[in-house]
Order: sequence, then C-alpha cells, then structure tokens
Amino acid sequence: NPAFVLSSGADVSVVVTVLQKDRRKELKGSDSAISYPQVGLTVIKANNASEAHSPLALLPGRHTVIGRSRFWNKREAARLIHLSKDLSSLLLVPSSFHPRDRLSLIVAAHHETSGCTGAVTLEACPSLSDL
Repeated sequence: NPAFVLSSGADVSVVVTVLQKDRRKELKGSDSAISYPQVGLTVIKANNASEAHSPLALLPGRHTVIGRSRFWNKREAARLIHLSKDLSSLLLVPSSFHPRDRLSLIVAAHHETSGCTGAVTLEACPSLSDL
C-alpha cells in the first residue's frame, strides 16, 4: 500500500480523509449497480524518529499504530489526528478491506488555520523499492 507523511511543527488538529471518486455519473442511465471497495486508513508513528519519513517505519516492529478507521463506509474514511511538537510526523496508510482490491484514492488533509502557527504538510512516502 502507498503511505503518506503528515507533519507539522505546531500543535494542530487535522482531519485526514481517504476517498474514492464518485462513479455514479459513469453509469447514469445504465442498469448496472455501483459497488465501491471498502476503504480504510491506518495512522502509525515510527518508533525511531529518524524513520519518521521513511518507508522503513512500515516494517513490523518499527511502528506503533495510533489509530484506525472502520470499514463501515465504502467510499470514504476519515480520522481526526492531533499533531504536536512531540508528535510532529505520522504515516498514513490507506487500504482496502479486501487485500486484492484495486483502488484509485484521493487523500486529503484539512485543518483550521486560526491559531495554527505552522504549516501542515501531506506528502507521499517513498516505497521500499525506492530505497
């Protein structure tokens, strides 16, 4: 699965959403039923601060799971995440309920700007094959 790094140098609350494109227009006028794979989101913290932006943190024993979404909604999943100076970077791992499902996802991060003195960044984490 791809992973994304969410980071900030400030105390901030961020809503991260993983969603699939609305495909209802594609089948308009068709008798075909629309079915979306169920999506979810796992939020992890690297156990070693030097791996906070590295795919090595995704390996077993190198991270702690901070939170998971449920797979109740098929088209989107969201989590409220709190970043601070002590917890400035987290890895986000979107996934599907069924391991072999192919997904086309949008990952978005939203935060309130009032009172936030630092930037919030969301960037793709390199894959292990890139190392």
